Amino acid sequence: MGNQLKQEALLERTKSSGTEGKVEEEREDLDRESEVMNKEKLDFDLIRSDILKQRDMLEQQRQDIKEEREKLEVTKTDLQVLKEHEKIQFDEINKDKANIKDLTLHLHTEKDKLENIMSMIVFKT
Repeated sequence: MGNQLKQEALLERTKSSGTEGKVEEEREDLDRESEVMNKEKLDFDLIRSDILKQRDMLEQQRQDIKEEREKLEVTKTDLQVLKEHEKIQFDEINKDKANIKDLTLHLHTEKDKLENIMSMIVFKT
């Protein structure tokens, strides 16, 4: 019986050391998984940080584009005003050209009349 007790005690220790070995393996597995998860968390934090930086850059670019668009709208309005002013000036120039042509024609007519009168005076004298 003493031998049987020794065998049972040995069997118990073997089971216990087998269980301890399994527990140790599980603990090591959990530690490795924890390390992997911590590394993945760090990776995700870096990715998140990069995404936030890119978002901020895109927001700044969007704001820059908005400001540029507003400047272009102001420039467009200024150009429209200048174009209208130019049109008015061309209309005035064309009116002045027409007036000059009329005055030139009138001047030629008056010149011809004056020459006729002078010719008559010369013939009469």
